[in-house]
Amino acid sequence: MDEVTRRAWAAIEAALAWKPPEGPIVLSGEYLRLVERVEQLPENRPGTDKTWTERVLAQWKHAVENSRKIPRGTQRE
Repeated sequence: MDEVTRRAWAAIEAALAWKPPEGPIVLSGEYLRLVERVEQLPENRPGTDKTWTERVLAQWKHAVENSRKIPRGTQRE
């Protein structure tokens, strides 16, 4: 097994072995204040037009669905 594959398998095994901490997750006051600041930005306020997000997601989905793998060593001119 080559080194890249070995490392990939090791990472997968580590991810499978990981267990989330027990009990509730406590968020710091600083983190909660930062979330509040972001939520108060003009672009995040209730009533703000957010339809652009649907267009961006549709464009991303189209790009992913229509992508193709380009073999290494090939160059576009």
